[in-house]
Amino acid sequence: MPFQTNVDTRQRTQEEIDRDVLAASGDRCAELWRKENAEAIESYNTYVEQHGLPLERYRMF
Repeated sequence: MPFQTNVDTRQRTQEEIDRDVLAASGDRCAELWRKENAEAIESYNTYVEQHGLPLERYRMF
């Protein structure tokens, strides 16, 4: 049975590969950040629900 991968075998430039790797690592960083800060985000959302936006009186829309 031949070895199978999910790698795209078309010709790619190093720039394309670097871009894809950077995008994937950025996605992982964003996911990790959301997990690490989930408690603070939830706390802030609760505050806004109870008290409204902190600077809402200055909004022009």
